Amino acid sequence: MGPTGTLPAQQKNGSILLSALSADDFARMEDHLEPVTLRLKDVLGDGTRPLDHVYFPESGMISLLAEFGDNKAVEMASVGREGMAGMALFYDAGYLPEKIVVQLPGRALRMAAAAFRESLDECASLRHALHRYAGCLYAFAAHNTACGLKHRTTARLARWLLHACDQSGTVNLQLTHVYAATMLGVRRSSVTVSAGELRARRLVDYTRSTIQVVDRPGLEEVACECYATIRSTYDRLIVR
Repeated sequence: MGPTGTLPAQQKNGSILLSALSADDFARMEDHLEPVTLRLKDVLGDGTRPLDHVYFPESGMISLLAEFGDNKAVEMASVGREGMAGMALFYDAGYLPEKIVVQLPGRALRMAAAAFRESLDECASLRHALHRYAGCLYAFAAHNTACGLKHRTTARLARWLLHACDQSGTVNLQLTHVYAATMLGVRRSSVTVSAGELRARRLVDYTRSTIQVVDRPGLEEVACECYATIRSTYDRLIVR
């Protein structure tokens, strides 16, 4: 699930999940997949009403956020090329109490809710892929929660940056320290100190609005053990 990994030859787009489908099932869905641009901070679902679409990212990254009464939010999990945003429709739940927000800009293939439900009925390989992805998403959210209680900010930031590279398909992340702090649920000053530590070790470089990973192996050494656990789950169930 690396940032520039080779995807299966069948694939016609950047979605790793869609590349896992059978040729026949992908052909059934193809006419219903609409290319869209994911713009920074676009809200794809607000957690209060049924979803109109699902999204299969080809690049960029989407966050699943828990919002609180003080208008603050913390990231529960994120979705990239390996997955789908809108899993509530797969669970036949309509919507779930999570805000779905574009965290890193990119592209996606969008499918209307009605067409997605029809595809679930008709496409066995889609159902199987989404069952495996649901397991990955559960592991991500569970470890993300435990990580926030157990590990120091620098290790968590390194893990988060690695996930961002994996899921978005790039090492150049359009990201501010303020936004990273929101995602990690820490103060901006904590992210600034940790980012400075990573840059001093020449693992990343950054400007006011971007962070670039320049030494991935070194960043993996700094990241907490949660990164390897989560990535191995995705590799086993999705990338394979």
